[in-house]
Amino acid sequence: MRPERARTYQTEGIILNRRDWGEADRLITLFTPEYGKLRVVAVSARKPTTRKSGHLELFTRGRFVLARGRTFDKLTQAQTLDYFEGVRRDLARIGQAGMLCELVDRFFEEADAAPAVYDLLHNALLALNSGDPGDLVLLHFQMHLFDLVGYRPALHECVVCGEPVAPVAQFISVELGGVVCPTCRQRLREEEGAAAEQLVRPLSLNALKVLRFLQTAPWPRVRKLRLPDDVREEVRTLLELWATHHLERGLRSGRFLREVEAWYDAKKKP
Repeated sequence: MRPERARTYQTEGIILNRRDWGEADRLITLFTPEYGKLRVVAVSARKPTTRKSGHLELFTRGRFVLARGRTFDKLTQAQTLDYFEGVRRDLARIGQAGMLCELVDRFFEEADAAPAVYDLLHNALLALNSGDPGDLVLLHFQMHLFDLVGYRPALHECVVCGEPVAPVAQFISVELGGVVCPTCRQRLREEEGAAAEQLVRPLSLNALKVLRFLQTAPWPRVRKLRLPDDVREEVRTLLELWATHHLERGLRSGRFLREVEAWYDAKKKP
């Protein structure tokens, strides 16, 4: 149960989103350990003379003083605790940080307290900021977020027959929630016909191993992984599909990140 909010209260938080509100205000989406997701109004935050604007950048972690309001609480004071300067110097890391925040924003309704998710997000931003492999930060974050919000992929038993999964290439279904063994996949093809091709997709043995490792290993071990490009792309695509399916919409930050990566790849070509 989340604590009750006094008329004026303080909280630590990470800024997930912000947008213009009215003539000079901003509507800020905070994710906090005590109160979950909050949407608050920063009055006059867009005025050149305000002192708050520098503390209200996306994915900044700060300490905020808030006052209860009728529709939205009002942000009266802000102090930056971590600006994540290392993230902001790299366009790809900005995109990755944006995707971390968008996932949390989309998966949570307002006032759903989730301190474990707050810690997961904070630690992922710290890892990005320190220069750890950004693609691994994002993959590890997504696997653990799915676990915490109740969408953990089943990777050790077939979701159709319940038998343990053999160490060979398998299949996986986002809709069914995990790995489908070759025998059950064949049965689904016989029963569902062409629809089974959309329901179940191939999963290489290497990708299955990586998914299991991401799901169970702590970050200090995951950060040492060196993934072949094809395996990284297979895992990345699957986790994006997993998020899209459960959110019932695509991720803006995912599209942005791929555009940034394509731009970097184009610059590398002679």
